[in-house]
Amino acid sequence: TTWSSVGKVISVVRGLFTRDIAMSNLGGPIAIGRASVDAARSGLESLLYLIAFLSINIAVLNLLPIPILDGGQILMNVLESAKGRPFSARTREYILRAGLGAIALLFVVVMWNDIKRLFG
Repeated sequence: TTWSSVGKVISVVRGLFTRDIAMSNLGGPIAIGRASVDAARSGLESLLYLIAFLSINIAVLNLLPIPILDGGQILMNVLESAKGRPFSARTREYILRAGLGAIALLFVVVMWNDIKRLFG
């Protein structure tokens, strides 16, 4: 079940990049809260499955090569090893700021989707 869930998360991420899945399908904290309430009403098994699926989501997304996430840190270490020396502090800062910007943009998109669903 875990590997199946990992595969589903990866296919959604791939679909987002290839634009087979619209960004409007993403949900943020409000969507997660609603899903949690629905799962809790369905029973303990559904709630535990949702919790496990959210944990898998976080694990897979954390490994994406976005500089501020763990996957991005791994990628920077690999690139520094290939380069033969570490990036300068200034370059590292710019890379991390770009990653932070990407995460902030994602946050804005999912919050916009949540608010639109809430009031729309």
